[in-house]
Amino acid sequence: MTNYTDDPDLYDNRMRLMSIDSSGDSDLIQCIKNLNPINLYEVGCGTGILTQKVAKLNFELIASDVNPSFLIQSKKRCSNVQFKLHDAVETPIDENIDVVFCRFVYHHIKNEDKVKFLRNLGNARNIVILDYFIPEGDTGLRIFHDYRLNIFQGNDNLINLEKDTMHLAFKKEGEFKVSLNEFYEHLRKSGLTIKYHKLIEPQEIGNPELLGMHLFVLGGKKNV
Repeated sequence: MTNYTDDPDLYDNRMRLMSIDSSGDSDLIQCIKNLNPINLYEVGCGTGILTQKVAKLNFELIASDVNPSFLIQSKKRCSNVQFKLHDAVETPIDENIDVVFCRFVYHHIKNEDKVKFLRNLGNARNIVILDYFIPEGDTGLRIFHDYRLNIFQGNDNLINLEKDTMHLAFKKEGEFKVSLNEFYEHLRKSGLTIKYHKLIEPQEIGNPELLGMHLFVLGGKKNV
C-alpha cells in the first residue's frame, strides 16, 4: 500500500473526497487574521490546498514541506507564495516569523519527535495547529476510526480511504495520532502555552476530549 503522505496525487484525491477534513479551514484562517501578522510560515503545506486559501489574505507567506514532490504540486496552485524545502523536526523556524501554522501535520510526526517539533515551531511568536486527536488508552485509535467509518456509511470511497488510513495508523507508518492529554504533556515539555482552543468537530460528542478535530493557538517561546 502506497502511503498517501508520500504521493501528491493520492494526497490530492484524498483531500478532494474527504471534505470533512476541510471543516476547520475557515476557523484556522480566522485565527490567523485575528493575530494580524506581518508574515506567515506554513509547515507541511502538502500540495498547497490550504496554502491557496491563506494566500488570499495577502500576508507575506512562506510555505514549506519536507517532500519536494509536494512542493512542485503546490507551486502550480500558488504564484504569490515563497516555497521552501524544510524539515521542521530537524531545523527550527526563523525567529522573525509572526505566525507559523500547520494543518494535519502533528499526527504525521513520530511520537518521539513531537516535543522537538513543537520546540522548533516555538521560535515563532504564535503557532496555529489544527489536527485530529484520539481518545486515551489502547483502544483510542480503534474508537477514532470506527467513529469515522460509521459517519461514512453509504460512501464506499470514503470508507476505503478511512480503512487505508487506519491500516497505516496501526502499522505506525506515517500516522501517529495522540490524545489531547498527550498533546498537553508535549506542550508542557516544549515550553509553549495555549492561548486559544476550539473543538471543530464532532460537536455532538458531550466530552470534547473524547476525539475530534481541534484548533489551537499557542504562544511561542517569546511569549512565555
